[in-house]
This record gives sequence, structure tokens and C-alpha cells, in this order.
Amino acid sequence: MRYTKDNIKFHDLIEASRKKRNISRDKLCKGLCSISQMNYILCGERLPDYQMRNRIMSRLGISQEGYEDYIHYDEYYVWDEYQKVVIAIEDSRIQDAKNRIISLEANLSEKDFLFKQMVLDAKAKIYEIENSDSKVLADYYDKIVNLSMKEMDFFDIRKECVSYIEEIYLTNWLFVNASITNADEELIKYYQAFENLIEKINNDNSDVICKAKALPYALSKFYDLVKKKHYKEYSSFVYSQALCAISLLKKCERTYYLGKMVEIFENMKPVALEDKRLVEQANRVFDFIKLLESLYNCSIPMNQSGYMYRDSDVYCIADVIHSRRKMLGFSRKKLSEGICSLRTIERIEGKKVKPQQEVIKSVLLKLGLEPEYRKTEIITDDDTIINLLDEYRRAANEYDNKKIKKIYGILEKKIDKSYITNKQVLIRIVNQQKLLNKEIDDKRYVRNLETALGLSIKKINYKAKESFYTNTEVVLKYCIGIRESDSSHMKDLKDAFSLKNLPGSYTNYISRELVETFEASRLGNNTCYEESNEISYRIIKSSLRFNRLYGLHKAAYNLWWNNEQDKGSAYCQDRLINGCIDVCEFSDRMTIAEFYKSQLKSSTQYL
Repeated sequence: MRYTKDNIKFHDLIEASRKKRNISRDKLCKGLCSISQMNYILCGERLPDYQMRNRIMSRLGISQEGYEDYIHYDEYYVWDEYQKVVIAIEDSRIQDAKNRIISLEANLSEKDFLFKQMVLDAKAKIYEIENSDSKVLADYYDKIVNLSMKEMDFFDIRKECVSYIEEIYLTNWLFVNASITNADEELIKYYQAFENLIEKINNDNSDVICKAKALPYALSKFYDLVKKKHYKEYSSFVYSQALCAISLLKKCERTYYLGKMVEIFENMKPVALEDKRLVEQANRVFDFIKLLESLYNCSIPMNQSGYMYRDSDVYCIADVIHSRRKMLGFSRKKLSEGICSLRTIERIEGKKVKPQQEVIKSVLLKLGLEPEYRKTEIITDDDTIINLLDEYRRAANEYDNKKIKKIYGILEKKIDKSYITNKQVLIRIVNQQKLLNKEIDDKRYVRNLETALGLSIKKINYKAKESFYTNTEVVLKYCIGIRESDSSHMKDLKDAFSLKNLPGSYTNYISRELVETFEASRLGNNTCYEESNEISYRIIKSSLRFNRLYGLHKAAYNLWWNNEQDKGSAYCQDRLINGCIDVCEFSDRMTIAEFYKSQLKSSTQYL
């Protein structure tokens, strides 16, 4: 299917990123599609499916976290089923995972080879859990890597263009094949291939999250391979790469294979003086994670984790249109006026038809949504702007007004203000800056943010049981809600996320964590300690599942605070609050760490 160039912005982002990273079209499309197909994609004449969009962006080193994806019902079904497979494997419900895989395979065609790659990886995981025959496992990984990397040199991947997920697949291929190799000469060849792969991950111009997902895993497998026989020869290399891995995890506040990195340093004593602080921080964070896993019985072995398959927020277009229409109080007839027939809207919502792009564009615009199939809070073809928004969020959490002002100045000049969502982000940032500077009070701040929200949501039908908010709208409603004592905005968000609370699903996870953290705090302040703790347990379990640190310390602090007020059990109190401090110091969130220290000091003085 082809679309007019003006309606698609995805190609602008990937073409700009490709040129910036100096990657040829030949390299980018290798194993994915023909050069002519890639040309159509890059000039905006063809929109690739969800999996292809993901893989192209990932090969360009762009993390999809923070993106919102709108996909058609057939793609959504496969994506949703695969997420359930991932969750089933993590929760050791192996038979459930097997049944879902059978159902998935029946719905995949030849063009779905990237989904097939994921399904094969799930089957390999299950086989590894249940069996020990490395030769069978090697066959699985042979098939996996050859689905998208057949023409590449697996023993020297440095010159190729691959995604972090392909780096993980290649890691498994190298590890399993090296494990069944007896000849030393052949084994050294695999060691060299591992060194080449790790070097590539480090030197790629990729987002920090992409690197953080690939490097700790590749290094942990290489370490497991060499530690039995050739550790002395490779110990220096392993040590230096473990430092790089921990630095990546620190930057993006993740814990992928942190335990294995800690194990490496345990076997490398003494640690160099200049590295001691970082290693000690990592040790303390890992101890805190083990404590929480023990307290809440929520440990997921890393070899069963599906962390590499969690990236963007994914929505079915039909569901978005239906929920948004209900939320705004539109009838199907009103929505169809001037766009298409009433029957077309009925068939879209009933998942009976995939309409033309022009129809989808017009419908989404009428519902106050940007008609981009893939977007972040800021719609742009410059991924450095997207990274800058991440920096802003961090600065806002640290109340760094100087940095907020600097980032706003850059964004204000570079952002295309013709997009509603871009206007909303700029309004939010400038008003947060004014609030910090005491140039406006809370009432004016709320009024200004409500004006921004009104750009996309004119009126809400509060009787509707369904709703759909973009991530930008969620943040606006949250920022308004936390400054109002009895806010309809927070109630809207709680209702919205209670309907979509699938454990382990990445979609809405960050927004849901934001809302639930506030709700847990509100309930605790109102002495509803049991309900507050219940939400905090849920946040901790989700954070551990997703290997994320940010929600972890917020929820753990809430538990600590509740128990300080309630004076119930000791509840590992000192270990909880000190763990929160350790996490924040590891993540360089020093303002929050100092706050936790002050709370601990006050509590100690009180006692």
C-alpha cells in the first residue's frame, strides 16, 4: 500500500538519522528488504509495518522507548499475543506460553519473518528452560539469526548495521555454538567474534538504552564462556567492559544483568581505586534489589526475562478511535461527517477493515490526535531533540531550573509548532520553569496547563466508561492533578489505567507508574496505609519485571514512610530507606537522595 508523501513523517526521521550516522541504504536494508523497497520507505512512498519500523529504527540506534505506535488490528493481535507469551515465560507458565505460540504461528505468513524471529526466540528460551541439549538450541539460533542476518559475517559484525535485538540474537548464536565446540582453535575463533561484537556495541552511535540492553547481556555470556578455561587471558577485557556496562545501566537507570556485572567484580578483586565508587554503588543497588525480590517474592530469572521486547507503547488504531470517540462524546455519525460513511466508521471500530491513510488521518485529527503512526511527545525528524526531552525530564525531577531554561531555549527554536502535541510540551515546560521561579502561582500554572490540554481535548464525556489519552495529555493532566486537592484529572487517569492494567505489558507502563505512585502517596497521607502499600507492592513488582530503578525507589520510600507513620512492624525499615538512597546515588538523582537522607535523619532523631 502506498501513501502520499505529505502524510508520513516516519521517513523523515529515519532518513535524517541514517545520514547523520553515515549508514548506507544498502547496509540498512541488508536482510530486511530489497534496496528498492528501502528507497520507497526512505522517500515516504511506502509505510512499513510495525515490526519493520521497529527494526529499521533500532538498526539506526534509536530506542523506541517513549514512542507511541498506532497499528492495525491484525498486527496488534500478533503483538499483543507475543507480549502474553513473554509474560508467561517470565512467570514460568510454560504450557501457557507454548499454547500461545501455537496460536501465533498459525497467524503468521512469510512476510511476518520478524515476528517469526521473535517466536523462534521464545521457543528457544522454553527449550533452554526444559532441556539441556545445546545442539538443538544451536539449531534454533541458526534459524533465528539467518532470518534477518543471513548475508552478514557473524564472526566480525563490526562493519554491519544491526539492531540491539540482533546483537542479542547473535550473542546467543555465538554462546551456544562455542559451548558445543571442543577444539581450542575453534573456541578462540568464537572468543574473537565475541570481542568484535562487544566492540561494535560500544562503538555504535546508538542511544544509551539500546546499548544498555545489548552490552551487559553480551558480556555476561562471554564471561560465562571464558571463566572456566581462559579467564586470565580475557580478564582485563571483561573488567573494562563490565565498567562500561555498569556506566550504561547507571545512565538509563536500568538493571539488565546487573547481578552478573557485580559477580564479575567479585572475581576481580581488588577493584582499581578509581572504579571503586561505581562498583560499590552497583553492589549496594543489587543488594537492595535482592532484598525487594525476597520481601515480595517477585524474582524473574534474567534468562527468562523478555526485557528486549519491551519498547514503545502500542495501540490498536480501531481501539483508539472507539475509546477516544466515546470519551469525547461523539456519535459514530458525527465522527464520520465530512470524512467517510457511517458504515466505514462502524467497520473500523469493529476491526473489519483497514481504511486508507487519508481516512485514518482525518478521523484522528477530528478526535484531537496527531495522525502519525509512530510518535513521541515531540514530533520531529531529529532524534537529538527527542533525547533532549529526556534530559529535560531528568532536570525537572532534579529541580534544575538552570538546565530546564537552557533546554527550553533549544526546544523552542527547533520544534515545529504546527503540531498540537509540540505546542503542549512547550507550554508545559515554560510554565514549569515559571512556577519554579515563582513568576506564577499554582492557580495560574493550572489554568495555563488546562489551556494547553484544551488544544486537543475540548470536552470530555464523563459518563463514558472508555477513554484514550496520549502520553502528552497524561503528563498535562498529571501536572494539573497533583496541584488540585480534589482533581477530576487524577480520577480520569486512574479510571483510564485501571482498564488497561495487564501485568507485564509495557503499554502505558510509565504513565501508569506515574499515576499509581501519586495515588499511593495520596492514600498514605490520608492514613489509608494498607491500600497505599498495596499499590506500592504492585509498582515494585512491575519495576523489577521491567528492570527499571525510578519507580522502585519511589514505591519503596512510600512503604517506608507509611510504616513510619503507622508504627506497625519494623519492616526492614532502615534497609528500605537506605536502599532508596543507594538507588538515587547510583542514578545521579542527588536532589532526591538528599531528600531521603533528610527523612531518615528526622526519623532517627524522632526515635
